Amino acid sequence: MPGPNNQAKYKEIEAATGVKERTLGDIKLKVIERGYDPLVDGLRITNYHIKDGPRKGFLRIAVNEMNKRLVIEIVSKDKQGREKSAEVIGNELKISKQSVYRIMKKLGYKKVKYITKPGLNAE
Repeated sequence: MPGPNNQAKYKEIEAATGVKERTLGDIKLKVIERGYDPLVDGLRITNYHIKDGPRKGFLRIAVNEMNKRLVIEIVSKDKQGREKSAEVIGNELKISKQSVYRIMKKLGYKKVKYITKPGLNAE
């Protein structure tokens, strides 16, 4: 990994890989935090040094093939199905409206109503 004052080397790496200088610096810091010592290890960087750590947040398990088929079935059933919001479909399928919205966007639906207008029944 190039040092902090070696701009030409960063430009060469960016041209070859598309990875920006800032990202390379972040990777370098992470590798050093994980125990890499360039004086001892030389150029031997292992997978342990660069492997992604666990990510925070919960898994998006509602966006799956079964739910995609169910959303398509509801939307393509009739006119009422096409007019349902993501909130209403989510209530029917017992998944969140955000998951329905993501599914519909992935399936290529352009105009998706996220919630039902106030005063209308969402069930």
